[in-house]
Amino acid sequence: MKPHIFTIPVAPFKQDMVVMVGVTCKQFFEWNKKNGFVTFDEDKEDIEELFEDHKTSNGFTVFDPGKPILLWLADYSYKNWGMMETLIHELHHAVFLVSNHYGAEKELEFQAHLQINLFERIRIELARKIDTDRKKAKKKRKKRV
Repeated sequence: MKPHIFTIPVAPFKQDMVVMVGVTCKQFFEWNKKNGFVTFDEDKEDIEELFEDHKTSNGFTVFDPGKPILLWLADYSYKNWGMMETLIHELHHAVFLVSNHYGAEKELEFQAHLQINLFERIRIELARKIDTDRKKAKKKRKKRV
């Protein structure tokens, strides 16, 4: 799968999540600069270190109040249960950190619904991107024939 970066809202909070799949640290900073979404320049060294520390892992999550949540996955495939489990694992971190920050640490049912909502939004967006990638690849193959 080619690299993808997109944002989703973390409703009901005024918080966003930047979802990155198969993205390098350099690609993240290029995307950030291009989209003017929010600047992470002051955190550049810390974020570079995170990417470096997670070279052999499947994902990580970063929560810094006042900034979008960063959720990184090494790869994604709806056919790969290991990657689905990583997505669920990373979403748990995000939900836990957001809930604690906004005072909902004891609201377990709310946390469960938030995790389902985020999982569904990410899964749907990735399915769209994967489907678009497949259609583009198929068109390229047809043009060559």
